[in-house]
Amino acid sequence: MPLTISTHTSSIQPHRRGRVLEVLGIPYATSDRFGYPQPVALEDLPADFDPSQPAPAAPQLIRGGGQPDIRQSVLMSEDCQNLSVIIPADIQEDEKLPVMVYFHGGSYVVGSGDGARYNPDKLLAEHRVILVRVTYRLGILGFLGGTEERPANLGLLDVREALRWVKKYISQFGGDPNNITAFGQSAGGDLISRLMISEGVIEEELIHKAIIQSAPLDLIHGKEKMAEFMLNEVIEKLPVDAPYEQYGELAYKMQMQNPIKFGFERSTMAFGTQLGHYPLPAAKDIDASYAKVAQHIKVLIGSNKRETAYFISHKLPYRVVRMMEPITRYFSQKMYAKTADHFAERHRKAGGEATRYLLQTGFPTHRMASAHCTELGLLFDNPSWKGSDLFGGLYAHEREEQARAVRDIWATFAKTGDIRRELANKARIEFS
Repeated sequence: MPLTISTHTSSIQPHRRGRVLEVLGIPYATSDRFGYPQPVALEDLPADFDPSQPAPAAPQLIRGGGQPDIRQSVLMSEDCQNLSVIIPADIQEDEKLPVMVYFHGGSYVVGSGDGARYNPDKLLAEHRVILVRVTYRLGILGFLGGTEERPANLGLLDVREALRWVKKYISQFGGDPNNITAFGQSAGGDLISRLMISEGVIEEELIHKAIIQSAPLDLIHGKEKMAEFMLNEVIEKLPVDAPYEQYGELAYKMQMQNPIKFGFERSTMAFGTQLGHYPLPAAKDIDASYAKVAQHIKVLIGSNKRETAYFISHKLPYRVVRMMEPITRYFSQKMYAKTADHFAERHRKAGGEATRYLLQTGFPTHRMASAHCTELGLLFDNPSWKGSDLFGGLYAHEREEQARAVRDIWATFAKTGDIRRELANKARIEFS
């Protein structure tokens, strides 16, 4: 029996693409500029809704004429509070499948939930799960604020609203609203860690498990003065009603400027969630807040062995890259591995379940081996990753074996909360 989605005015059939069904670009919220998100009901989808059209990306600077993780057909829009649901094509009427909700990375200034690199076909073919990709406000419009007129954490409130939508409506797509795993990489992983302590998330049981990948978790601390400085700069340079393209462009420029007078590490991810602003606790209460939610969410958290290799210029000679290896290892440990260790340890001490992982990929001496983003190419193994330097030196069969094992570990955790440690060697993962 074909899957149909009922609205007030009609029924919508998902778009079939190969072995999956897609309902793309569903609005979960709407808002005015600098306004709080207001929920949009699934039943209010218009009769002419096209389930094959990806969600528009949030306003941002598209580098080089086309950022690689954004489909060329996807437009930018302030009406970016949309999500997409991808379902196994052979889903049965009475099934209630585990739900994996993905939050993209991009330093809170770039990216899109429906980027081509996040095509999950292999994950769904190998494991019966439903995948939801979320697009949300970024940069100045989503992650910079602190006044009544320009509240902080609007992008965080967007994704909380997306999870409320999933909880309420995913059963109509064959998903289990009582088995929801949030997973994300880099800023997306950081975002999930903040969702965990956001007001309402635990109380409403919006997340049951979390997979936090390559997230620089400590960069949230001590950014108050920098956020205030950046906000004043925006108010000075752009009127409230400036075209959204200008907001996207300025956000990217501010990120790349790295206002280092506030500290190098803080400014490496200039935008982000802000403690002490709704719906987050104050900085002094953060440990207590994580302790409060620990027993409600199972966590898989980790990083890649050489995260910061991703950020070294490709124009540098290989010998220079090798000379920089101690620096690469140092910052990979400091910004990613140690913060994941601390997060997992705190979670366990509070009575929660947390598994720590360290992943290696590529040929050991390749300049991009085990770098930031490599696990994405394993989880979302699709043609968009073809030719990526992230897997330099690996034979195709080696990459495929590792990719299958990583997908199996992630999907099994999403289904049951269990860790398939017996796949550690194939996945090239160390668990602790």
